[in-house]
Amino acid sequence: MLTSSKPNLLILLAAIFWLAACNAAPTSPTATAPPSQTPLPSETASPVPTSTPTETPTPSATPSPTETPTLTATPTPTPEPLIATILADTANIVSGPGINYAFLATYTTGLKLQVIGRSEDGLWLVVRLPGGTEGWIQQEKVTFEHEVAELAAFVAPPVPPPTETPIPGLSIFVNPSSGFPTTVFKVTISNFPPEEYATIEIIHQETGTTAFLGSMYTGNFGTNSINLRTFAQQTPPGTYVITITASDGRSVQASFIVKEREE
Repeated sequence: MLTSSKPNLLILLAAIFWLAACNAAPTSPTATAPPSQTPLPSETASPVPTSTPTETPTPSATPSPTETPTLTATPTPTPEPLIATILADTANIVSGPGINYAFLATYTTGLKLQVIGRSEDGLWLVVRLPGGTEGWIQQEKVTFEHEVAELAAFVAPPVPPPTETPIPGLSIFVNPSSGFPTTVFKVTISNFPPEEYATIEIIHQETGTTAFLGSMYTGNFGTNSINLRTFAQQTPPGTYVITITASDGRSVQASFIVKEREE
């Protein structure tokens, strides 16, 4: 019995010894692979915008429009007005070329008038009076620098019917007399409506400015006179034109010269 169990014992001991050897042998740890780290998402660096200099296009020079030269019209020279100077002591201005036309004014020696035309026969001249009124004067009463033929011929207006009692023309006379310290101008009027006041206006001929404006009494018979002593003392030297207008609208003119005052 014992002999037969010895091999089994040996096998058993061998198995025990093998198991003991297996338990005693160090077991190599199985290298566990470290958990793979999920790579963090790399921060994608936003590209810093490079400030690329923007090339400002050089503006192309805009061609300046060629200036078309403006043709300046050559002005037609305006003819100088024709001025006539009264030669006679007195010269009447009437509404037509003849003594049977209506009386407009009386002018005295030295007074200047603008001539704008003539009659067809050249014996009468058309003149422009202060205020724009046109009148006619005999050519022989004036002098001027141009030929009568150079003036435009005016057609004479119809002759007015004769009046039963013609109205006498107004008259004016300026008489300078020596005085100290200034000259005294005596102005005499005739044929004015009586017992009324006529208007007096004195204009400086060179400048056209009014130097005096007033009135004078015509007297009982439409004739009277005044002295312009104060006027001569207060006005500068020069040529003056005096216009006296009657109450019915008729007027008469004359010219006179104020000289330097004597000291």
